[in-house]
Amino acid sequence: MDIAIVGAGAIGGYYGARLAHGGHTVHFLARSTAAAMREAGLTVDSHLGDFSLPQPLVYSRAEDLPACDLVCVAVKATANKVVFPQLGGLVKPGGAIILLQNG
Repeated sequence: MDIAIVGAGAIGGYYGARLAHGGHTVHFLARSTAAAMREAGLTVDSHLGDFSLPQPLVYSRAEDLPACDLVCVAVKATANKVVFPQLGGLVKPGGAIILLQNG
């Protein structure tokens, strides 16, 4: 399954990393942290087990992400006005959007 994580902060980074570790292809949209994620990778320290993604698929622009089967929106709800218009092209036909939001 191809998955897009829109917002790769604590919540999006964690769930996206878990999905990638489980064998899915995960594309992270991370505007402010994209360069750091590309350079250092993504590490999860958890009581469920620690692991790293040394080369996550990271994008800084939504239009660069491929269409995916599942799009997980993990930004603060206050950003919906900016984020939602960008989601249409990210979802494959028959795909789904899931919200993992707070704020």
